[in-house]
Amino acid sequence: MRETRTIEFKETITNTFLKTVSAFSNYDGGEIFFGIEDNGNIKGLSNIKQACLDIENKINDSITPQPDYTLELQNNDSTGITRIKQLYKEGLKQPVFELSENTIKIVLPVFEKNLNLSEDERKIYKILSKTMLKSISEIAPYAPFGKSKTTQLLKEMGKKGVVRIEGRGRGTKYVIK
Repeated sequence: MRETRTIEFKETITNTFLKTVSAFSNYDGGEIFFGIEDNGNIKGLSNIKQACLDIENKINDSITPQPDYTLELQNNDSTGITRIKQLYKEGLKQPVFELSENTIKIVLPVFEKNLNLSEDERKIYKILSKTMLKSISEIAPYAPFGKSKTTQLLKEMGKKGVVRIEGRGRGTKYVIK
């Protein structure tokens, strides 16, 4: 995204954005993105809640008549979460995002896309674990197929080298290689 007639970037919150608000309110409207340099490089804002209060107060205290505006938080894009989700869209394992007030913890699994698995095998793969051996009775309740088809798919995945099979009969356990 880049600046246009209706899109303006502001790296910080200073009174200079008030001229842009006034101009947008007198014409066709527009959007101001704070925490972004003029070249489109995302810097972010240190305290989003305080930034919103500052913006709102500056507009309400400085511009008469008061323009019609909305403030939207878009911290997902500035943190790269949207981009990460797009990259992992086709992945077998999805990243985990833990958001708190001032931090974002992202756990990225190893990207595993091209394992040459059928759609049914992918469903089974998502149920399995890399660290814990699971029996068919622990896998089948979460699979959208019956026990026999699930067992058949697990055997095929074993032949492809995706799943390690340990034991025989009722004691057979499966784990991702």
